[in-house]
Amino acid sequence: MKYIGCGILFFLFCLGNSNGPGTVQRRDRTGSPIAINSTCSNCHFGGNFDADLSISIWKDSTVVDQFEANEEYLIKVLFDHNGEGRQYGFQLVALTEESLVNAGTFTEVPEYIRKLNLYNDQYTYVEHTRPLDDSVWYIGWQAPEDVSEKIAFYAAGIVTNDNANTSGDEVVWLRTPHLLSPSSLVSSLKPEIKENGVFRIVNNPANDFLQVELNTFLKNQKFDYAIYHLSGKELAKGHLTSSGIALGNWIKGSYVLTIYNNSFVSSQLFVVQ
Repeated sequence: MKYIGCGILFFLFCLGNSNGPGTVQRRDRTGSPIAINSTCSNCHFGGNFDADLSISIWKDSTVVDQFEANEEYLIKVLFDHNGEGRQYGFQLVALTEESLVNAGTFTEVPEYIRKLNLYNDQYTYVEHTRPLDDSVWYIGWQAPEDVSEKIAFYAAGIVTNDNANTSGDEVVWLRTPHLLSPSSLVSSLKPEIKENGVFRIVNNPANDFLQVELNTFLKNQKFDYAIYHLSGKELAKGHLTSSGIALGNWIKGSYVLTIYNNSFVSSQLFVVQ
């Protein structure tokens, strides 16, 4: 059994009851601004499993990038690696993007995952209560009533080699927060944008590049982009330019392109053939 937490308090806990960093240290290790960008790399190190951590938000079996006030969703937490990882652990928090206050409510959590409050009960987290054997987890989450800000999800985790200490573990985290926009952003758009969308993919299906065309009313705005596998794993990101997005020799299949700036978030499915 592997200890998955942080700090010298490791020696005070039996390995069969290993807890997350919130329980052991009462600290945020998600890499969020509350954590001052710290993760579990403070204590875990040395692993190389080509690992990645991603999250996606689901509503009725569909990935979403917008939320409705008080609606319930599922957060999918996914660990991806080269097959040599043995166990997993993670901590996750949802914050408003700008004011950095607790966003929404974690509802249903599976066995071996707990909710806990930190920092004078101002922030609620979910994290493991013991080393996890599965690489995919679903957490219930209810959106807040206030829809004035985007929601930023921060998460960090560990893929371990199960060697009963903190060496040989790979620490993974979201390099940028996963953002959800209030649906009211869309409802307040110009009619031309609501009708024609924020952008369209000119060459779908695609081969070695994507040509993206912005709505005429948005051509003067700057956008960033991210491309995701349908599992939710982020595969590429960068600044959107008129020259398109190079794909290289991507495996044939379906992917999701998301473009975003401070005002808009929009996603479309595309196919590589």
